[in-house]
Amino acid sequence: MIITLKFDSRSKPSTANCNSFQLDIDANDSIENLKALISLRYSDLDPDNFDLYYKGQFIKTNQKCIFIQEVLHTTELEIVANSRMTDCCRLI
Repeated sequence: MIITLKFDSRSKPSTANCNSFQLDIDANDSIENLKALISLRYSDLDPDNFDLYYKGQFIKTNQKCIFIQEVLHTTELEIVANSRMTDCCRLI
């Protein structure tokens, strides 16, 4: 299944040249695996430093991707930085 992911303003990695992108993932894969795929695409975005949301609803990592389509009736999610994402090492 194709999932569209959009960055919020705090979570967009420096390597991303757009605000959204798509990933193809098996519907039976977990959200945790989806986060790993996102991190493989954007190596400066650690899976522990962001969460996935749909219209403000937190998507648990132990859910399967099919949950997004069958329960939420969407294939669009937002990548939101969590409290573990810090700017401690950013050079200005």
